[in-house]
Amino acid sequence: MVTTVDEEGLRIQFPFGRGQKSIRFDQIVKWEVVRYQTGGFWRGVGAPGLEFPSCAIRVQGNRGVRLDLNDGLHLLIGSQEPERLAALIAEHRIAVSTVVG
Repeated sequence: MVTTVDEEGLRIQFPFGRGQKSIRFDQIVKWEVVRYQTGGFWRGVGAPGLEFPSCAIRVQGNRGVRLDLNDGLHLLIGSQEPERLAALIAEHRIAVSTVVG
């Protein structure tokens, strides 16, 4: 899976032609680097602030970025470089709020 950041938002490309998920920066209310635990097939993923409704993307490893979206969804994106991803989100999110506000 590949997560890219551009001027419009995040794009998460799923492997094996399973499509992609796009998240615009203006949808992101809060973001935070978190450690998480995978609880096996039935228990899902546990992370600070990850509550219903939530979705976990690429939960290999134990670190990622939790996003709180303006529609109430909590999204966890696993990453080998979560600090870098969070910094890119912050940089672009500030740019979006400056243009809009």
